[in-house]
Amino acid sequence: MVSQGCSGCLDRQVHRKVGLNLLGLIRPVKLADSVSFLRLEARCFGMRYNRNSLYYWRPILDYCWAYKAVQEETIVGGVIAMPTRQGLVYINSLFVDPRVRGLGIGSRLLEKVLGISAPGFILDVKSGKRYLIEMYQRHGFKVVRRERNYYLDGSERIIMRR
Repeated sequence: MVSQGCSGCLDRQVHRKVGLNLLGLIRPVKLADSVSFLRLEARCFGMRYNRNSLYYWRPILDYCWAYKAVQEETIVGGVIAMPTRQGLVYINSLFVDPRVRGLGIGSRLLEKVLGISAPGFILDVKSGKRYLIEMYQRHGFKVVRRERNYYLDGSERIIMRR
């Protein structure tokens, strides 16, 4: 439920003090959301937004699952998932605005994807992201493989499945 008492504020300390629900709504992403959704994703992953990525965005909207977390009409998180050749659902991207992390928004987005009828789910995560690994484990994911030196900084890729 979107909080009603704070005009555009994303400060979680303020929300905690006054007891407002900051979980917001989970909705499908629409074409009109493209730029703000992709900009937030890039910011959350420390990447630069590139307008060329819009070229790849339309097939994601048409053939994959993409959901946004909305707080007071502002996108504060998102998830992108896609089918694999093995019939699983691959969770490609899960992100939450740093200003509202730790409030359960990532879990709500993940739960939305886990509601898809599929024989299983798979994702990968960078080894240094212990808090993410623990969240995925709370949702039933288990480590199935590790790939050393996968990322440019030499860190390990952890593949998890549920």
